[in-house]
Amino acid sequence: MKTTLIALITAATLLTGTETATAQWGNPYQQLDGQAFVVAEDGTFLGIISSDRYDQRSICNAYGDHGSPYATNSVRNEYGNYGSPYAANSAYNEYTNTPPMIVMNRQVVGHLTKNEYLTGAIDPDVLLGLFGCLN
Repeated sequence: MKTTLIALITAATLLTGTETATAQWGNPYQQLDGQAFVVAEDGTFLGIISSDRYDQRSICNAYGDHGSPYATNSVRNEYGNYGSPYAANSAYNEYTNTPPMIVMNRQVVGHLTKNEYLTGAIDPDVLLGLFGCLN
């Protein structure tokens, strides 16, 4: 399953936008929805990958602890440790080697990161866009 997920991640990151990805592949990350979570390199829980905008743990809940642009433990906080383009453990630091991990079934299956050179990299904006979280 890990190999299949990495293949889907690779295929999806080759596409140049969420509309193109959705039109050609559907949502290649659908199997993550509600089943995977994001954890920082320092062990901080950063939320569940879920399209549920009402789940307090979802990265798609713009008012929740893990989806708000103001929450400390949110990859969507552009000034925080996990969403800043400059923080070492941030999903938005395109140079980091320690981005947040995507965990499913107790295994790291990818990284939520703008660093396209890391194996299993999933661009946070692509993921959030495919789940309809950017609106």
